[in-house]
Amino acid sequence: GVVMNTTDGYANPDLLAETTWLAENLSNANVRIIDGRPEEKYVDGHIEGAINLEFSAVPGDVEATDGSDFAGMLAAQGIGDQHIIVCYDDAGPPAARLWWLLSYFGVENVRVLNGGINKWVQEGRDVTSEKPNHSPASFVPKIVGDLVCSLDHAKKGVNDSGTVFWDTRLEGEYTGEINRGNAADRVGHIPGAVHLEWSTLIEQSTQTIKPANEIRAILEAKGITPDKEVLTY
Repeated sequence: GVVMNTTDGYANPDLLAETTWLAENLSNANVRIIDGRPEEKYVDGHIEGAINLEFSAVPGDVEATDGSDFAGMLAAQGIGDQHIIVCYDDAGPPAARLWWLLSYFGVENVRVLNGGINKWVQEGRDVTSEKPNHSPASFVPKIVGDLVCSLDHAKKGVNDSGTVFWDTRLEGEYTGEINRGNAADRVGHIPGAVHLEWSTLIEQSTQTIKPANEIRAILEAKGITPDKEVLTY
């Protein structure tokens, strides 16, 4: 069959790694892979060469850390700041969270596997239960500050027509019906925020990100346009 280039029209296609590309680069010494799923899933079968870094093991409040502990943990497992790093999960935010953290701590070439391990397995590609044995690497964290929005910056954007807040959570969290354990006066959303759950932009059958023109139309319908500063939460 014809292989569609799913990243046509994206402004930054290099932020995604396609399964075909990763399959061709499994033995590339410049490439490292991180599996963001829980350990029991990782042990059950992962992409060859991938290390396991569960969501709960990464820093929560990045502004409270210089990244040295995080970087040291990765470097010990062979992940260096000079590598092309591909992150994946099986249906959710962990890979994107890892992408953001690695970018924030200065990795210049980090990608999310488009479709994750689900697409990889659907395509009949191999998984392994063996842990890799990479030599330790060098990882010197360099904080890229403009990837994080401070509370002060967010407050200034609340009544600013040039700023749009994008609430990516479940609709019930946006409306306040789901409280996530927060106090009654701490539920709901930032005033003026638009709601668009992150999963709306994913093709459910393949777990790949929807084509650029579809995403653009979905975002424009919510007022999320390139002329605005977009603050997400």
